[in-house]
Amino acid sequence: MKQYKFIQKLLLAVLALGCASCSQDEETQVNQQNLVVLNVADTGLVSSESQTRTVDDGFVTTFTQGDQLGLFAVKDGVIMDEINNMLLTYNGSSWSGKPILYDESLEGVVFYAYYPYQADMTGKTGLQGEDFFAPLVDSWNLTNAQSDQKEYAKQDLMTSGKTELIGENGNYSLSFQLSHRMSLVVVKLPSTHYLFTDAEGTVLPEETPYIAKPNPASISFEIGEEKILPYYDAAKDEYRLLRKPSSAETITGYYNGKKCSLVTEGKMEQGKYKRFVVDGGHREKKHHLQVGDFYYADGNIVSVTDENPPVKGCIGVVYYVGKTFPSELYEGEYGDVTKDALKRDYPACNHAFVVALTDGEDERIYWETEKKSIEFGKWFETLSLQSSFFNVQIADYGIPSKFEKMLGYNNTKVIETIVKQAPG
Repeated sequence: MKQYKFIQKLLLAVLALGCASCSQDEETQVNQQNLVVLNVADTGLVSSESQTRTVDDGFVTTFTQGDQLGLFAVKDGVIMDEINNMLLTYNGSSWSGKPILYDESLEGVVFYAYYPYQADMTGKTGLQGEDFFAPLVDSWNLTNAQSDQKEYAKQDLMTSGKTELIGENGNYSLSFQLSHRMSLVVVKLPSTHYLFTDAEGTVLPEETPYIAKPNPASISFEIGEEKILPYYDAAKDEYRLLRKPSSAETITGYYNGKKCSLVTEGKMEQGKYKRFVVDGGHREKKHHLQVGDFYYADGNIVSVTDENPPVKGCIGVVYYVGKTFPSELYEGEYGDVTKDALKRDYPACNHAFVVALTDGEDERIYWETEKKSIEFGKWFETLSLQSSFFNVQIADYGIPSKFEKMLGYNNTKVIETIVKQAPG
């Protein structure tokens, strides 16, 4: 009898578990059916000079993992408490956060989204008028540091208009089209792609292009008295400067000690960009590279045969043309690539060597200080530098003198390492 009652209880327990499992599956299925899926797209930026709405693909934001946006829901003219600046994060394929489940309470609701997410949105939304985010746009502050890609993205404000829920066959979604609320200035500064040739003018095969362009550290822009560091798009060799739509202003640019003025010629509109090309922008130039050529601070080269080479800006003279890496130049004789500091640090350096016209006073490294006297042969071995550098004791170690002119960078790095690590 006891055994019968035990089996009966066991059957009841199994039935109970089965019912609970079915109920859970049904609930999960309902939740998945009622889950609202979010789709977000950027409408892109349009040229201020175009008569048609042609979007430049280069200015369409591609969201990446970790990007965040904010979401609002409005019903009967009031922001819903449960969807009031709701945080949503992009995981690489979809936007996730607190799930939004469709029920009758979402009937007649309109939604608004903006990017990037702001924790404090107090007073930055407006229920009156057509533009829900007008107060946010008015209060938006652009910083003067836009050079970092992440900082640039944080300042590129985008918002959606009124968006309604789409429901079909039990599937619900919100599709937001985000519009840029700032305007954009795009600047192409002068640069020269040198196509090196032989003596007869035939362009030589190009391992890596040599492009003379302004030093990024020298580049800045000013609007009024405010100095702004722009974002550099390396793929397009362009500088981007976000600005609030406003009346016409002259933007002053600085690069390599030079100055240029960029005039917008009228009010720039939100969501539009204007492109400027300074001094012809990018160009290609054939050049026969020779010993004696003059090298300039902006990376440009003037031939040794030029009768009147400019004096201003010249910082060096080419003293060697050809393979520049010691490990390749003397391959088979002394070609241990693991010790080649130049190739390790500057793999694209493969055209020529330049000797500076003046000493770099601010960058001198002294071989002897009050605390230490450097014995290179001793410290080179003591610090185990032979696995990372060529030995600077050329005379003592019997390395042919032909290596000497190619080991300047190697020797400098060895001196730096010894001075930093040798006990004083």
